[in-house]
Amino acid sequence: MEERISRRLVFDGFLKNEEEIFLKISDSNQYFEKHIYNDNGENINVKNDEIDDNRPMYLTILTKNSIDYDYYNLNTEERYNSEYYDKEYKPYLMYYVVDNIDEIKKIKEINSRSNGDWITVKYVKNDNRHNEEECIKGNLFLNYFLKNNNKCLQILSFDIDLDVLKRIKVIYDIDFEKYNIGEKVINNININTIPEKIKVYNVGHGNINLISGQKSCILFDIGCHRGYNNKWQSEQNYNGICSSLKNIKPDCVVISHWDIDHYKGYGVLDKKVFSVPWIVPSLLGNSGENIYRLLIYMNIKKSLYFFDVNQSVNYTLYTNKMIKIILKNGNGQTENGITEKNRKGLYIEITKENKKYFLMGDTPYKCANINNTTQVDLLVVPHHGSNTINSNFPNPSTKKSIAVVCEKDKNVNKCNTHMKELVKQGFDVYFVSGNKYKTRKNTKCFKWFEYDISTDTYQWKK
Repeated sequence: MEERISRRLVFDGFLKNEEEIFLKISDSNQYFEKHIYNDNGENINVKNDEIDDNRPMYLTILTKNSIDYDYYNLNTEERYNSEYYDKEYKPYLMYYVVDNIDEIKKIKEINSRSNGDWITVKYVKNDNRHNEEECIKGNLFLNYFLKNNNKCLQILSFDIDLDVLKRIKVIYDIDFEKYNIGEKVINNININTIPEKIKVYNVGHGNINLISGQKSCILFDIGCHRGYNNKWQSEQNYNGICSSLKNIKPDCVVISHWDIDHYKGYGVLDKKVFSVPWIVPSLLGNSGENIYRLLIYMNIKKSLYFFDVNQSVNYTLYTNKMIKIILKNGNGQTENGITEKNRKGLYIEITKENKKYFLMGDTPYKCANINNTTQVDLLVVPHHGSNTINSNFPNPSTKKSIAVVCEKDKNVNKCNTHMKELVKQGFDVYFVSGNKYKTRKNTKCFKWFEYDISTDTYQWKK
């Protein structure tokens, strides 16, 4: 009897170099435009103080095995009819990740030669047998990062088998806009979370927020960094963090927007999390097959709720006489070159009597109509504290008001303007690691920050 194909076997076939790989660059992410250079090698798209050489590019990869695996598990007409059917199927992620500036320049040239279409590559040992210009050096992300072990992607062809391309289109080219929802539909979602605590996980460059009650919770973003940089692996207990995520059984999952640092952690979630409603924004700009794989699966589960963020979103997730959780989106106003996905992204506002708590995702204050008349008790700062000029910043409600940044501080200069303005307004500003802004030494490193709504007190968890 032929062995059934599982996700593990799909990954193993990839790692053992048994398959051709199909690579797509054009949908890598919004950071592609940040690495555009002129003929003199100068970056012509961003100012010097905005360049972050460590910002990786995520390139979509597929294999024949992974394509067939998805086809026979996501195609409702074909499920159960093949050795590829896996009753334990859940969405997974497959990326090739590049963060070297010279390699990113090379990718730009490769993307131009391929016209943004799929190309065929192979995962090979990086040695003198291969033309340097035909190899891409990086790391694999197969639900988690894998060291490259001196391997690279060798370009085999700037083309792809037509039958393979046809199968890709059959699986992934779907008009997700038809899943847009109105409040009449989404009101069928049963959310029982009476918010008592807000937890912000320390996962490097990623957002994971939890609004919890005694017996249930709402998961807002799942952008686990997953130890791409060895520095993060040594400083944080990712296994512990991911183990705690696997124990979460939320009322619903909300994704603020489709940037990888806000959804990448879904690959490590327990399968039970895919049985609850997922409330997500519409897709803006290029998106990859990893997102499509997730959305198709959630639609099969009849748990996908899609908001059109080109329209105003103002949806009440939970309400009683004392407290309310409201899901909103940004108005899309232009601000400092921030992407449309950020400017129209979903964010959460919690109100309790005269108190307000904001979980911003990446939505700028201006786009959320937050200004210096807005009184805030807890602010989970947008976009990891990136510089947000031309904004009116919120004010703290009391001297105890706190602003928390969803990333351990690695480059204070990058977000100095933002942090200084919040301090000027009167907030105590902390990074989620427990380090206070402008302390002399950043030595603390906690798993998560937790805010108690009932007492307006907070603590960090080791």
